[in-house]
Amino acid sequence: MENSVTTEGRQHERSLADGEATIHSAAGQATGPLVDVSEGGLQILCHIAGSVGELVEIRFIAQDYSEAITLQGRVARIQPDRVGIDLTQTASWPATWQKLQEFY
Repeated sequence: MENSVTTEGRQHERSLADGEATIHSAAGQATGPLVDVSEGGLQILCHIAGSVGELVEIRFIAQDYSEAITLQGRVARIQPDRVGIDLTQTASWPATWQKLQEFY
């Protein structure tokens, strides 16, 4: 993948991302720019009123791509300016991951 960043301490290589994402949770929603994405998760610059472990839906559009991508996941980390999401790998995950790899 182009624009990759470190895998130190991680299972999957992360790629820098360029796009806008919205996280939908039971507590509401938050929108912000994508920081990075990997096969196992992604990171978004935003503040969410939720908790670690909470199920969320993420919807984003990669730069220069008109189709929205919708993913399911769990909040893995909440920092003051960003949220880390572990992606749920359902039966449709391989097709979704293939789409993501086209951009990152």
